[in-house]
Amino acid sequence: MTKKKEKILLDVREPSEFENQYIKGSHNIPLSKLPKHTKELSKINKDITLICRTGSRAQTACKLLKKEGAKNVDIMSGGIVAYDGQGNRLVMGTQKWDIERQVRLIVGFLVFVGAMLGHFVSPYFFLLPGAVGLGLMLASITNTCTMGMMLMRLPYNKPSKKPDTKKLIKKLQSNH
Repeated sequence: MTKKKEKILLDVREPSEFENQYIKGSHNIPLSKLPKHTKELSKINKDITLICRTGSRAQTACKLLKKEGAKNVDIMSGGIVAYDGQGNRLVMGTQKWDIERQVRLIVGFLVFVGAMLGHFVSPYFFLLPGAVGLGLMLASITNTCTMGMMLMRLPYNKPSKKPDTKKLIKKLQSNH
């Protein structure tokens, strides 16, 4: 009788996002750190399911791992948003506004202020909402969010403890 492979749930969101809410039993290696560890992760002889908020970062992580030769990798379709939406329970940690919500607040504020200043002070201020709109288009085309990446660097968005990725990979490689 063959032993069934253990499944690893690998969340590729940033540590502060993971700290906010996560799937019980999942492990966190952020996509920003993944390129340094694809070789070790691709050699793990366990099935790996990649998770992020909606699936986009997990797809990027999957491409990185498969490029390194990993064959045992798949993606949780729809990410933790879909997982939660299907009635599954998430472990709730430190509650903070997620990055997407912070971006929406800042974008809305910039568009509002630009429109008000453009109307009451100078029409040149209408360039601000235009620039924000251009930034949103570029974010959509490139599937990245520069504002979100900048917000992740703020102290509010830092995790309470820095994850030890090397230690986690060694744990995942072991057979328990």
